[in-house]
Amino acid sequence: VSTTSFLILGIISLSITLSTIVYVTLVLSPVRYHFLEVRPGFNFLKSLDTKDWKREAHLTTILLQSDSGQSKQPFKNISHSVTIPLTLSNIISKPAFPNINFYLAQYRANYSRQLKDKHRKAGKIVKFPQNLPPSFNSSSYKNVTKYLCYICDAKSICGGWGDRQRTLTSVYIWSRIIQRKFKLIMTSPCNLSDFYVPNKVNWLPEANELEPPSVNNTISSWSKSSQGEFDKFFPNKVIYVRTNYDLFNQVTNNKFYADIESKWSGLRDPRNRFFWSWHELMRPSTNLTSRLQGILGSEFIKRKGRDFSMDDITPLFNVGNRSLICAHVRVGKNPSNLKDDPFIAVTDEDIPVLFNFMKTKDINSSALFFIATDYIAVRNLAKDFFGTQYIDYGGLISHIDRQRSDKDSCQGFESALLDQAILSLCDVLVISRSGFSIKAAHLRNSTAPVYVIDNKEVIVFEE
Repeated sequence: VSTTSFLILGIISLSITLSTIVYVTLVLSPVRYHFLEVRPGFNFLKSLDTKDWKREAHLTTILLQSDSGQSKQPFKNISHSVTIPLTLSNIISKPAFPNINFYLAQYRANYSRQLKDKHRKAGKIVKFPQNLPPSFNSSSYKNVTKYLCYICDAKSICGGWGDRQRTLTSVYIWSRIIQRKFKLIMTSPCNLSDFYVPNKVNWLPEANELEPPSVNNTISSWSKSSQGEFDKFFPNKVIYVRTNYDLFNQVTNNKFYADIESKWSGLRDPRNRFFWSWHELMRPSTNLTSRLQGILGSEFIKRKGRDFSMDDITPLFNVGNRSLICAHVRVGKNPSNLKDDPFIAVTDEDIPVLFNFMKTKDINSSALFFIATDYIAVRNLAKDFFGTQYIDYGGLISHIDRQRSDKDSCQGFESALLDQAILSLCDVLVISRSGFSIKAAHLRNSTAPVYVIDNKEVIVFEE
């Protein structure tokens, strides 16, 4: 009896040991990462080593096989074969997407509930008010000798592209209010003028135009600008602004300029403010226009009323009269973007909801689809899900501020600008809660509603 008891105890001990090893290997080991391959008719495991994850997250590889021999897709309501990085609730695994801090996740859920009713309102027809500043007239600035210059160089923390757009347009508005010439220097990660050139306002500094005396302004001293007349605090000929903040609130909080702010009250609306100021300042360079046309085709660019190249360019995808249905998926720190901060805009549970929503907008089954994202796995999912209807021009994924020292940072910069330009042209647009795609929505010359990915739902976006 004692021998039998010892044998049973040994078997139990061995089972516990093996279970522990399996648990540690699957759950706690930060070394191997895999993709989940889910395709009807296949019943084999496909594993991939992804070394560049650098112990950031786990992807689990498994094929779920039902009794009938058909694949069980772990993402509900997806009707296409897809390659999916995911968290499976019924097996021991860790999430493919970066883990979300519990408190941030709770905040996201609460914030979503607070705004749910507001976001469910019908989309508004955008009508630009008449009470915007008059279009820039260079002749009225001939005798102006003082400058306000936004600078983003290797010494500056400029933020991503959405941050930069927000800041430079707010500095431009300030320049109009205080009657200074606006200049822009953006050389990080490379010259902005390679991609955007002056439109109505010549923001490129000319030789010796920004001579001393000048002052390098910072956000700490900039707070004085809301307290009275600007030139009393900053009398210098040239004021350089280095920040990634939206300085428009300094205008609205400054009683000294209350009359001007009231007269230009159309600027209070974020979309009006950005659309007006951006088109005062910017138009795509020949290089950016040609690249855009080489992806989407001249017929589509002309249909959207945008500038196009007269060169005979064969596009990768000739959109023509077909609908273009797009989304921006902002994940934050991930294997494609290790230097970014953790973000809470989109999770792995949002992806199938988003893809299925986009499919419902393809009424004639002829649309093309585009996903701008900071995570290569999302792009791969989209290619598998949408198949030949998906637009993938091979843009480099890069954070233009945090990866600006990389050797291919200029290529990443161009890809970011192309992604946003494409988003601004889409017939259907779903954004993340990210300045990058919100600015793309602001640039649309369209009255169609914009949608947002929000806590496993796609709803109408309102600011």
